[in-house]
Amino acid sequence: MLSNSSVPDFAVLVNGAPLAPAAVGDIRAIQVDESIDTPSMFTIELYCWDPATLTVTWPDDPAFAIGNQVTIQLGYVGALAAVMTGEITGLEPSFAEDEPPTLTVRGYDHRHRLARGRKTRGFTAIKDSAIASTVAIEAGLRAQVTDSETVHQLVLQSNQSDLELLRQRADLIGYEFFVRDRVLHFHPPADEAPPSVVLDVTDDLSSFTPRLSSIGQAGSAVVRGWDPGTKQPITARLRATGGGADSDRAFGLSTDAVLVNAPVATAADADWVARGLRADLGDGYVRGEAELAGRPDLRAGTTVRITGAGKTFSGVYYLTAVRHDLGLDQGFRTSFDVRRSGV
Repeated sequence: MLSNSSVPDFAVLVNGAPLAPAAVGDIRAIQVDESIDTPSMFTIELYCWDPATLTVTWPDDPAFAIGNQVTIQLGYVGALAAVMTGEITGLEPSFAEDEPPTLTVRGYDHRHRLARGRKTRGFTAIKDSAIASTVAIEAGLRAQVTDSETVHQLVLQSNQSDLELLRQRADLIGYEFFVRDRVLHFHPPADEAPPSVVLDVTDDLSSFTPRLSSIGQAGSAVVRGWDPGTKQPITARLRATGGGADSDRAFGLSTDAVLVNAPVATAADADWVARGLRADLGDGYVRGEAELAGRPDLRAGTTVRITGAGKTFSGVYYLTAVRHDLGLDQGFRTSFDVRRSGV
């Protein structure tokens, strides 16, 4: 629930404990950029100068040591909500003439751990969801996965980071993969989930810019491969819904998006990859951006219903990225990116 108060507020926890009041008093801006597709990031900008002692303050403070876990809560006086938990990965002090020194503390969600180092190894007789669980355990994370059903005889991780591997496997079968609150999620997008909130373009949004494009849409997703056991070709074909079907109908065509270089060796493999290809095509049909007064309850990976934008552009949208900005100058603002596969 949102507070009746219109006064923006925040809280910062470091390793589970509230940040010291002196540091809180020096914070001038907080930004949280949460994304489904890339590691989510936070920045905290502080003044870092003690005029009484004429010394730099926060860059050497243990609270901002690399690796510390930070939870950021945003909202309004009397109503705060956690919008991100991550780890400090960088410090950037700034010293400029005639301006007090500042420190920018940067950090990412725990997905950044999966981007560290490259590996070459093979997974045998395993599902993609089991690979995700294995990678999560290795990174010290919990796993929340949806069974991907198909067992692959061999999956190679060839000089790739774990982040690259899971992104590749998720894209291949139409899953999404992200880390939130030390939990690795690997499952189909929840773009058909009930909307968490209703937003009207006149009453709630300060801007909304949707775009519909039929370019790149196709009526069918087709995957071709070769079964080494039977020595027979494999073909999986799935009819598109939403944008692909609308585009073929509008132009009187019957079009295919064909993938021939996917690592498929069975009909089940091909079917899963065809699902992923169809989902990827549909995701590009309607996209948009919006901005409004700060809403900490908006999270990437959830849906919202937008009203008042006409028949074509009103409806349920999936949030792919959410950005929260809270500062001394601009107050508290939220912006987000959305997509939908049909109208």
